Amino acid sequence: MDPHVAALQLLRVTASEIATPLCCLLAITLNLIAIISAMKKFIIASLVFSCLQFSSVKAEEGKCCPPNPAMRQVTVSGTATLKSAPDMASVSLSIISRHKDFKLCSDDNTRIAKEVLTAVRSLGIPEKNIKMRNLNINEEFEYDGVKQKNIKKGFIANRAFSVEIKKADLSFGDTLTDKVAQVVNAVVQNGSNQLQNVSYGLEDPRKLSNQALSDAVADAKSRAELMLSPLTATLGAVQSINENTYRPYPMVKSFARMDMMVAEGASSSMPSPESFSEGDIEVTSNVNVTFEIK
Repeated sequence: MDPHVAALQLLRVTASEIATPLCCLLAITLNLIAIISAMKKFIIASLVFSCLQFSSVKAEEGKCCPPNPAMRQVTVSGTATLKSAPDMASVSLSIISRHKDFKLCSDDNTRIAKEVLTAVRSLGIPEKNIKMRNLNINEEFEYDGVKQKNIKKGFIANRAFSVEIKKADLSFGDTLTDKVAQVVNAVVQNGSNQLQNVSYGLEDPRKLSNQALSDAVADAKSRAELMLSPLTATLGAVQSINENTYRPYPMVKSFARMDMMVAEGASSSMPSPESFSEGDIEVTSNVNVTFEIK
């Protein structure tokens, strides 16, 4: 064979062997370029979408709470004081017995307690409104100045109890003070010999407190409107509000352990209704309200 022809054939075979992997490499390279290009487009699209979402959220936030450092406001205070006659009373008393013998002291106090309970029930006081405490018995001593020491006298028994009187339980024509006087007279005449106090209050104090609070808010709004009436402005939304309400507390008439020994007292010395006259229950509410000015 001609050497030139042989050389040419060898060259063709070699070129063919080289071209095949080069074409494969070129195809792989082009595919990678296409994939990278597609990923770039996806990443760019994702970033654009995220930015649009963020802008939309900020726009919505701006609509709900627009930043307005120059918002015009007015702060006013409102107050309201309400009074109400009490609709319940509580009478606190004690039964005190003394004796040299422990058992006789206890028995005497128990007997008086039963008589007192019977007298209170006869006035139509519901059983649930009568609270009798436990009996306490202690030794009683007296100081002897000559011997300069305490000398035992015997025993002293003390049983405290309370009677709750509600206006809703009163008979027609009765008043709260009338019933209080009747209860005190009945228990004293039947052996109770110590009156601590009589307190007056409301069964539902929240009702009066809530009404005072509502009136205080209305007063604050009225004051704000009055302030803006000469101006070309109107009240807007409430920006803040706080309150300070003085809740109604029971009124207590203390009798400083007033002794009312039946053996020493006559019917003329029994307390009269005027002794237990009640005043009004009072509650005050104060509020501070900040309004937007339109």
